[in-house]
Amino acid sequence: MLDLNFKPEFERKKKRILSFVPSLVLAVLLVILLILYLKQRSELKSIKSETPIITEEAPEAASSAEKGFDPSQLILRGIVGKDSIYLILMEDLNSSGYIFREGDVISDWIVRYPGGDSVALVSIKGDRKYVFKLGGGIREETLR
Repeated sequence: MLDLNFKPEFERKKKRILSFVPSLVLAVLLVILLILYLKQRSELKSIKSETPIITEEAPEAASSAEKGFDPSQLILRGIVGKDSIYLILMEDLNSSGYIFREGDVISDWIVRYPGGDSVALVSIKGDRKYVFKLGGGIREETLR
């Protein structure tokens, strides 16, 4: 008689314990995702703090504006980044390197990164645009 009562009670406890397993697995997965998110976020903060930005106030940009900054002399060397923080690496024919982010202003040009393997420099006046392709190639467009 004891055996008959013991088995159903054991089955109930077993079902009760197993009912918590999906919730436990979900909780563990959420903790792992949170840890990965925080790790990625800290990496982005370190990239932001270590990367120089060339803007109108920067001495490099001011000197290039005085020389008559010419986007047609630039070559797109690389696009590096993730999570909407992209660094655009360009070089002029004199091997001077530049690092830009989308929205940076150099001389009279605004850096735009629409995605993919191309970068555009749009004049502040909005009348001209240079589109650079990764691996070479440049196209000038008149917007007005």
